[in-house]
Amino acid sequence: MIMSNCPLIRRWSLFLLPGALCLVAAPTFAQAPQLVEEFDQVELHYNADKHRATRDFRGTAPGYMTAGWWIPGQMKSNYVSWKTAMVPAKQAATFVFVGATSVLPSEFTRGPAAKLSVNGQYALTFTLGMNQDFTWKEGDYELRYLSKRVEFPYFSANRQSELNGNSGLYRLSVPATVATAGQPAVLKVEVLSFAAWSNGWFTVKEWRDSLKQSIESLEKELEAMRQDLVAVNQQTHILATRVYRKLLGSDRFEDEVIYNNGFRHVHPADLVPLQNGELLITWREATEHYAQDGDVLMMRSKDGGKT
Repeated sequence: MIMSNCPLIRRWSLFLLPGALCLVAAPTFAQAPQLVEEFDQVELHYNADKHRATRDFRGTAPGYMTAGWWIPGQMKSNYVSWKTAMVPAKQAATFVFVGATSVLPSEFTRGPAAKLSVNGQYALTFTLGMNQDFTWKEGDYELRYLSKRVEFPYFSANRQSELNGNSGLYRLSVPATVATAGQPAVLKVEVLSFAAWSNGWFTVKEWRDSLKQSIESLEKELEAMRQDLVAVNQQTHILATRVYRKLLGSDRFEDEVIYNNGFRHVHPADLVPLQNGELLITWREATEHYAQDGDVLMMRSKDGGKT
């Protein structure tokens, strides 16, 4: 049985019977929205991530992201825009696309918001960093997010070089008033200011077959799962070295966190032992790994690194 969730509409029919004129209401169903493969080509992006291929639930593919937080000039207008595939008819449509968003630091339960526009007209506001299915609705617009792949802060997912993020399938439903037959729609996602944390981002992925499944697409999804399993094994190993220190022989080592600075990126450090027994450690910290800003810092220890 095939069932529809379309609203019921009554269509009236006129019948002539002997000696009577009858008006009969016959039930019909509203026309379902047309589905459109949503991504076709990018309109504007800052190339903050060098159009690098990143991992999502479909596999590995390039994407186009909003501004990089490590480039202050881009953050003044933090958005990405792109064209959809051609809209077949002037009727209500649902655009389907693959997108990824930043992973939230552990201290946040709700991330930055992003404003979505269609053909220059405001549609709705949605939230970045979601790790479960969610639906946003404003007026005649609805955005459904189907969560497919989730990362966590310990994946290094907040770093510039690991911009895989939380990914899933987005389904944007729009009214017929913004659909032009034979023309693509232009979508724009603008990340709104979030004072507590400026590292939020959105990426539309370069998948043009998000509505299709094939042996090839399933193979790509399987490869993405294999790579995620590597990350899980790595985290398991890290935990095991803590829990089973004596068994693994790592109890002869001591480690301490000697420095951190919020969400600043601390570059790998250099350790220099001096002839007098003191230790010097130097490093660079900046907005991000490849950021143009930054400082070089130095610390000294006179007790073998304990303090």
